[in-house]
Amino acid sequence: MACTVPAIAGPDVVVFDIYNLANWGSSSGTVAYTIGTESCNFGDTDLNWIAGTPDVPVIGQNMYRIKDGRMEQLGQSWLKWAFASLNQDECGNCDDPGTGSLLGPNCSDPYSAGLNGSQSGLGPKSVVNPHTGFHPGSHATPSGPSTIAGRIQVDSNDMDPGQNAGAIYLVEGQYVTPDDAASGNQNNNASYREVFVDGSLDISFNGGSGTSSTVVGKPAIEGWQSYDPSVGVEPFDVPGDGRGYIGWTATRTGVPVTADVDGDGDVTLSDLAVVLANFGLTGTAVLADGDVTGDGNVDLSDLADVLAQFGQGSSWRYEFALHNLNVHRSFVAFELTVPDSSVITDDYFKGVPYHSGEPYANPNWRYLPSPTTALWIGTAYSSDQNAGVCRWGNLYNFGFTAPFGPDQLGDIKLSLFMPGGDDTLIVPLPERNANDNCAKAAPITNGSYTVSTLEATTDGPSEASCSFAGNDDITNDVWYRYTAPCDATVLVDVCDADFDSRIAVYGTNCPAGPGTVLACDDDGCGSGSSTSFVATSGSEYLIRVGGRDGAFGSATLNVVCDILGASNDNCVNAYVTGEGVLTYDSTGANTDGPLETGCGSPARADIWFSYTPTCDGTATVSLCGSAYDTMLLIYDGGAGCPVSTGTYLACNDDFCGLDSQVSFSATNGTEYLIRVAGYNGSDGEGVIDISMACD
Repeated sequence: MACTVPAIAGPDVVVFDIYNLANWGSSSGTVAYTIGTESCNFGDTDLNWIAGTPDVPVIGQNMYRIKDGRMEQLGQSWLKWAFASLNQDECGNCDDPGTGSLLGPNCSDPYSAGLNGSQSGLGPKSVVNPHTGFHPGSHATPSGPSTIAGRIQVDSNDMDPGQNAGAIYLVEGQYVTPDDAASGNQNNNASYREVFVDGSLDISFNGGSGTSSTVVGKPAIEGWQSYDPSVGVEPFDVPGDGRGYIGWTATRTGVPVTADVDGDGDVTLSDLAVVLANFGLTGTAVLADGDVTGDGNVDLSDLADVLAQFGQGSSWRYEFALHNLNVHRSFVAFELTVPDSSVITDDYFKGVPYHSGEPYANPNWRYLPSPTTALWIGTAYSSDQNAGVCRWGNLYNFGFTAPFGPDQLGDIKLSLFMPGGDDTLIVPLPERNANDNCAKAAPITNGSYTVSTLEATTDGPSEASCSFAGNDDITNDVWYRYTAPCDATVLVDVCDADFDSRIAVYGTNCPAGPGTVLACDDDGCGSGSSTSFVATSGSEYLIRVGGRDGAFGSATLNVVCDILGASNDNCVNAYVTGEGVLTYDSTGANTDGPLETGCGSPARADIWFSYTPTCDGTATVSLCGSAYDTMLLIYDGGAGCPVSTGTYLACNDDFCGLDSQVSFSATNGTEYLIRVAGYNGSDGEGVIDISMACD
């Protein structure tokens, strides 16, 4: 891993890579982990790395989980006291100072998960001032069971895949050191990376969406927003001290997630009647006009208004996270302005515990609402200087359910724990759903991301070229800016959408009008959507997820580069696609179709695609531009994968040079299997272009 590092004034140590992991085992239901951290000096000045003195970095490690709309800190470690730097070249051209007591500009230094878990080198967080970077040169060592002492300690139930379906896990490393802090560079010292958990509770960087990568210079709480752009996350600074973060999200409950309640494909007055019937209500008067809100549409907001008129209004679940990056004074209270605290239910609090001999009490904050505030508060400094409060490297959670909406919430007031300045700090709520606007598209790469369009508006154009059923609109849309890590076909889907979704892909610029769409889909996987496009490595593409006829809800956006060939080598695994261009690579493909000879040499080395047109007409499949001698055959997918020769509907060997192309009469809703093969067993990289001329 290497990059060109911009010059920053003074020394600036950053976690440049989280590069290996360790599971040390468990004790009494607690599992111990550590992570390997590669640091870099992004500054223009040597960084002190003097072993056995206060002028050496200490390294913290944390584990987080994102699950069911909430981000929680599962565990934290003691600190690794560094001892020598290697001054390697992983982050640029190292300006080697010639000594292990300094880390030169653009120089890197690795501390493996083994070193970061070596208990003789671990010291307590309680002796460190994270804002100034001060700590003693020597330290105590952790106590407790030898398997877990001082390491990231996590309850095994929180890691068990069987109990945490859909959970996302993040690990985080953070360096703290005096000369970095003295230069004002201490706010970029934390980085995070996604990890995946197996049945043995081991963690790795490889999962269903590929290999994760380190997000450099950002704490893990920013990952909450990356995986779910409906979340609002913003930093704030405490005057004369360090930095914290507020993250939050709101999820509507109590009403259907799709406006088409009766499932007839349309949103009409009948849907409102069904909702009332489900609540045992009758409402002839209120049903006189289905557009209760008067916005010109009959949609989910109308259902909510109908319920409200019968005293059955919808509720909201709120989740908040307070992260203390490096505030030495710490936080002892979290207070949110609300319209009416008496209607709040299911209040929630969680703080991460200390362990292994740290002097701090476990967090146990009380919920003490006033008429217009929701307040969680810990033990005051004057009562216990070692109280369980939100100290540096900690993330605390607060939550509740209420019938009022997000626009009725006010600011947050935080109370500082230690004396030393103003006792309170007012922090505005961060903006949520920023990616409702194309100009603020959420940055993503390969992976899976939570999508919520429940509060989205529509700011993209209609797309007639997509030939959607019914109309050309993509309503209630949210946006993602995808940076391609490959030269290949990118597969995009929201197949698990709980609403009637539509999806579109554009180039790097927000569309000013219709006609610039690169790929799009309506019902490629049931009421969910899937599409693909050919990407250039390093280029940016805008992905738009919305609904049909005002439908909105939740989904998982899956985006992955895929050089097709290996995954669709067998007919039963035919890649489902629509009109458009895909790249593929059939190198090494097996032959599992019959050896058709009607088009010349027997078809071998085949890969498979499944195509279902959305109209009657003439379909054309072209392999023109491929880099080897191709063959092309079309079969009726309704008959299943072919087992005998002569059942193809169309075939071709050489249409454009040695490449193939066929056209055939296609019927709306009928599946066709496309077999891409090689003449006499040829294989290689190719391009397939599917188009449809509707009658």
